[in-house]
Amino acid sequence: MIPRSILAVAILLTIAGSSIAADFNKDGKADFAVFRPSTATWTSDSSKGDASGFQWGRSTDVLVPADYDGDGRTDFAVWRPENGVWYIHESGDDSVLLVRWGMTTMNVADVPVPADYDHDGRADLGVWHPETGEWSIAKSSNGYDQNKAITFRWGKTGDVPVQADYDGDHVADFAVFRSSENRWYIRESSTGKSYVRSFGLAGLDTLVPADYTGDKKADLAVYRSGVWYVLDSSTGETDQFTFGFNDDVAVPADYDGDGITDFAVYRSGTWYVSDSSRPHLRTYNFGQAADVPVNSGTVRASILAVP
Repeated sequence: MIPRSILAVAILLTIAGSSIAADFNKDGKADFAVFRPSTATWTSDSSKGDASGFQWGRSTDVLVPADYDGDGRTDFAVWRPENGVWYIHESGDDSVLLVRWGMTTMNVADVPVPADYDHDGRADLGVWHPETGEWSIAKSSNGYDQNKAITFRWGKTGDVPVQADYDGDHVADFAVFRSSENRWYIRESSTGKSYVRSFGLAGLDTLVPADYTGDKKADLAVYRSGVWYVLDSSTGETDQFTFGFNDDVAVPADYDGDGITDFAVYRSGTWYVSDSSRPHLRTYNFGQAADVPVNSGTVRASILAVP
């Protein structure tokens, strides 16, 4: 059974496929950041030691922080399942962007999958339809014009979307994890080619794809009861790293700014980080037990949980 804490994060959170999950101050390092559902407040404490808080959204919203305005900083953003509206606070000029994209029908909500699909340095509005396996992307390069949106069928009912840049072209690839087969189906944006890899165990693993090897390509990776398994995109070999406990929430991100995703977990207000730049374990107290760590954005339960 998937730990309840991880399921809650999988329901609440999605994010663009970047190793820097939450960089609100543009220092190139992931910030320690949490969302407090009781007050709908985002609080971050960066590597510079400056804490800040911002109220944005509701406790029932899906968190979709990403860089939507291209200024290099993560924007506060939520997607509201009941009306399909994206509420984005752009950090560049403090403007507010509201776009209706996605929906909930017959109590089945679309899954927001924001990422940079057009290589313009800004996150696009994307949703994946669980009932059809179709991706719908409103591109930032077109001003999120819905008449110019692209749709692409990739996946089927029961799959879990795991968009990321697997081919290293700086464009997010359409990808799903098929729970019924324990397989990843990935379509490379650079070539249009697709491939399938068997990796992970549905129901036991949490999906944590990211660049753990520094080759600028997302690696297939899972977190299982305190053990990380990474399929090295360069060598094809599986690396194993023990870090965390069964009920910890995986929060992989680039905390040391070296361009490589670090293994990290969140445990009731305490962050544990294994820096990739040097053999160094860091612990940091920030947040409360009921908070949702923003850097769990690359995390997905291996069986789709619908809000």
